[in-house]
Amino acid sequence: MNTLEKHKKLLALLLIAGTLLASPLVCASDYLTNFYYNMGMKVLAYGFRPLAGEHFKQVLANDPDNYEVRLLYTLILIDVGQLNQALAQCKLLRESSQADGTVDVLEGQIYQKLGQLDKAEQLYQKALASDDQLATAHLGLAQIWALQNKEEAESAYRKVIELSPDRLDAYLELAQLLQKKGSLADAEGILKDGITVNRQWAPLHRQLAKIYQEAGRLEEAQVAFERAEQLGQETQQAAN
Repeated sequence: MNTLEKHKKLLALLLIAGTLLASPLVCASDYLTNFYYNMGMKVLAYGFRPLAGEHFKQVLANDPDNYEVRLLYTLILIDVGQLNQALAQCKLLRESSQADGTVDVLEGQIYQKLGQLDKAEQLYQKALASDDQLATAHLGLAQIWALQNKEEAESAYRKVIELSPDRLDAYLELAQLLQKKGSLADAEGILKDGITVNRQWAPLHRQLAKIYQEAGRLEEAQVAFERAEQLGQETQQAAN
């Protein structure tokens, strides 16, 4: 753990301790549930997903039927690579009367990370059969089909962007797919669309620079690379 991470974790722990000391109600179950939820959200904002996950785990200990928190907890488990635990949570989610296609998407993400692409694809398709508007399911299919060099990948990425225009990763991955196919003008257009949504995300500018470089537009490539580097440094400074 580097110095920045240590400082952030210390700040998060101090925040937790301060809240505990300031309240006379720490023994009340409902208070603890709210406390762990609120602290989990705050710690998550600092980027400490494992620590946030521990808070949500405590919420579920006091309130095991809290479907929304279990969803969030499962997402964190997937993100930090605790896939077996995430699968166990999906099983519990399916027991809820609130369970819907979102659980299929979560399981699909788990199996996708495990490399079981056929199983993941089946789950994404199942999710879309119940709700065709699930952008995350379309994204999972797009990623799988792109790996398999299937033509359907492009339309799946475009569907993600249609449903969720702020999914910057969809713009980036679609542009990479188009570049691989040699469609540099289309790739450039997709990246510029993404930059219009969010001008501050460095990967879009970096990918645009690669497009320009491949097209022989070296001056534009240099400008885009410099912009990507500048944004990367600003993001790092903000984190400090």
